[in-house]
Amino acid sequence: MNLLPETVQVLANHPMIQGIKEASGDIEQITLLSTMIPSDFYLYSGNDDQVFPVLELGGKGVISVTSNIAPSLVAALIEMYFQGQIEQAKQEFERLLPLHQAMFIETNPVPVKTILPWLDILQVEYVCLW
Repeated sequence: MNLLPETVQVLANHPMIQGIKEASGDIEQITLLSTMIPSDFYLYSGNDDQVFPVLELGGKGVISVTSNIAPSLVAALIEMYFQGQIEQAKQEFERLLPLHQAMFIETNPVPVKTILPWLDILQVEYVCLW
């Protein structure tokens, strides 16, 4: 369910709510939201293909589908960003975009469930689809 920024702003002040997985897909909405929430409220990208823009808007990370098959790559992107390696993080984000898109060729979780057995057979951490 999509929560409007005004609703999240109210929820962000509740002591039992610490953050949000923002998966609306609407960068304009996410931008507005980022200006309305307190700095200690955790904004996570809920879409792998938007993680870099969300980080640039003050996001704290991603709740990721792609990390189910390529955890170290997604973690490295986030780590690069927070270590101040912004350009490298952007390049990694762009490199991962085809993989993120492939994860949604079919409705989630079908692609992940299809690829996971391949990883075991191939004994690799991720499958390079590009």
